[in-house]
Amino acid sequence: MEQNVLPATSSLKKMVPNLLTGGRVLLSIVLIFVPYYSFSYYLIYLACGLSDVLDGYFARKFQAISRFGTIMDTIADLTFYSIMILRFLQHYHLPWWIFVWIALLCVVRITAWLIRKIKWKQFLPMHSILNKFTAFCIFVIFLFPQYFRDSFAVGLCLVATASCLHELYMNLLKKDVIRA
Repeated sequence: MEQNVLPATSSLKKMVPNLLTGGRVLLSIVLIFVPYYSFSYYLIYLACGLSDVLDGYFARKFQAISRFGTIMDTIADLTFYSIMILRFLQHYHLPWWIFVWIALLCVVRITAWLIRKIKWKQFLPMHSILNKFTAFCIFVIFLFPQYFRDSFAVGLCLVATASCLHELYMNLLKKDVIRA
């Protein structure tokens, strides 16, 4: 009797979202070593952005949404954006008060996550429209860093503030669990 060496096609399809997410983590790390503004930088950067969109799309399409995938997506996002912020700050100097604002946003965001953990036993960020819009704005700004101005930082911080406060509000006042 012949044994199946490869998993069924449906099992392979269910691996696609996590492979894309894992690829984003690896490509994010590669971005550390690629020269800023180079063709390779833009190619890898766009691949990271595309994988971020496609992993969720394929997870829903192939009914492969999992807790592991959600956690991996969060880790991939944090890895990508942390590396990009560090790369960005090597080239651009922001006013000190922007850093204070960003630090306060981090405190609000982590507080929202802790409330979610205590209230619903889920330590994951929400994937709300505001959070996705904030990530999109950050992605676009980092895609064209040569056009960056302090006013963009203020605009981005305003969008991020709305996103953070919305997540905090939802975690504090909603009675039912909010799906991540």
